[in-house]
Formats: sequence, C-alpha cells, structure tokens
Amino acid sequence: MIIFRTNGGQKTGLGHIMRCLSLAKAIKQTQKTTIIFRINKELEPFVKTKGFQTQIAESYNQQDVKQIIKQNPKYVVFDSYLSTSQYLETIQREILLIQFDDNNDIYNPIVADIVINGNIHTESLNYQSKNQNTQFLLGPKYLIMREAYWQDTEITKGKGILITTGGSDFLHLMPKFIKALQKTSFLKKIIIGPAYEESEIEEIIKLTNNNQTFQLIHKPTSLKEHIANSEMVITAAASTVYEVLRLKKIPIIYTLAENQKQIAKALTEKSVISLGDVKTMPFDEVFLLKKMNQSIIGKKNLETLFNFIDGKGVFRIIENIK
Repeated sequence: MIIFRTNGGQKTGLGHIMRCLSLAKAIKQTQKTTIIFRINKELEPFVKTKGFQTQIAESYNQQDVKQIIKQNPKYVVFDSYLSTSQYLETIQREILLIQFDDNNDIYNPIVADIVINGNIHTESLNYQSKNQNTQFLLGPKYLIMREAYWQDTEITKGKGILITTGGSDFLHLMPKFIKALQKTSFLKKIIIGPAYEESEIEEIIKLTNNNQTFQLIHKPTSLKEHIANSEMVITAAASTVYEVLRLKKIPIIYTLAENQKQIAKALTEKSVISLGDVKTMPFDEVFLLKKMNQSIIGKKNLETLFNFIDGKGVFRIIENIK
C-alpha cells in the first residue's frame, strides 16, 4: 500500500493533487499495489473520478499521523504547505517518506527520505538533510508531468493565445484578462478550470457573449490539445508553464503566489517574458500586447528550454524510489 497525503481546492488550487496523481498513475503502470489518497473532503469527488481510493483528513495533526502509521504503508508521498516538520518527522521515523517541495522555505532542514523538486530553479536552493541521508531528486530531469506529456508528440503550428489561471481562479483574474483584451481581433482561448466558481463562469460568459474572438473551453481534462493548437499561452509560473515548453509553445508568465516567484525569476533569466505579480500588474490592452510582441520576437531564445523539458521525470523518480 502507498498513501498520498495532500490537499487542494478552490482556495488553494490543484497543483499539489495533479502532480501526485501523475506519480500515482505512473506507479500503477509499473507495479501492482494499492494506492490511497488521503485528502480533504473537497478533493474527494475529483480524485475518485481518476480511479483512486480516498480517505478524508482535513488536518495535518498527530491523530492524522497515527492513522497513517497504523495502516503500515510501504511509503507515504507528502505534498502540502500546511503541515509542520514535526508532523513529517513522526511519519519518517516509522515509514519511508517521500516529499514534494518547491522552494525549501517551510520544512528545513529536510527530514524526508526522498525529496522531489523538478522545478527549474532548484540550483539556487540550499537543501539540508537533518539526518544526513536524504536523497534529493532536483531539477527538470525529475519534473513530474501529466500523463499526456510523457511521450513525444508532433509539434504543430498553433493559432491565437490561450489564457489559463489553473484549476481554480480564487483571485478572479480571468474576467480582468477578458476585459483587457475585449477589443483585440486575434483569437483568445479561455480556460474555465474544474474548480471555478459558478458566479465567475456566469460573468465570463456574459463578458464574451457575441464576441467571436473568444473561445470558452469548459473544464478540460487536459490542456495538451489546447496548448498545442495555440501560438502562445498566458499562465502562472507553475506546472502549466512546463507543459507549454514541452510542446515548444511560447509561455507568458505571471505570479499569484509566493512559491511561484523563484520559478518566475529562473524562467525570465532564460528569456521567458513575465507580466509580473498579479497584485501589481496592469490589466490593460497596451501592456499585454507589448508583452505578447516581446514574446514572439524572443521565441528563438527559448530553444534551450524547449530541449530541457522531456516529460520523462516521473519514470526517473520511480527508478530512484525502487
């Protein structure tokens, strides 16, 4: 048995659960074992649609630890910002602990047996192992991507710009993007994520009504087809930007959370154009069009990144776990 301990939802996004699901699917392909997702109630319907067993646990406390240890799993995969080092240490004393991390800013020194961070900025992180025996799987070589990106695919010429805020939009950014680009004539593809609030969906429909330059894409199970058929993609500096690079499309990034800022910094140093932090960036046509033009002109500078992201990280991780 393997237990994945994570969380997500409208307020916190779906990044943690999506990479856990990708790893779980790869494990399921390569070995016979029971996989259980121990998650918050809000995530349960979503995880069940992916074919995995669930257990509900709203808090990362000692009672939660006891219930995990009692089940005696082969190992625990942990992915959350909401716990403490003491919580992790209690698990690690009894069970092999594998931890996803992004910025080495919460659980330091590391107590986990294996740490996974496939982000592009890991060279700048100073990881320290408390027990001196942690195995660190760092950098894009160990980047976990969704199943659709594991195999090489033909690169197609895309059209228009895709705009996504991820699975949810707790800052209500999409209506701002739409208003800023309403008068432009090029194709805008708007992703409505699975955790969007109904009130925001209604607002988006109203804003784009009778405007043929907008295409609404409701709750897609994968962005791959839509990214592949676009010329560029506006996305947060998170997992989707790697999917854009995997398909050799032009990303334009923004940050909406602290944990994205180091990724954004590393990407901009490698010629990716950034809109900045959503709390301070101007949502206006002139600003966005200027950034899009810069991105098109600088596409040739992205070749190194295009070749860096190969989609095979999840299998390298499984080999290291074995």
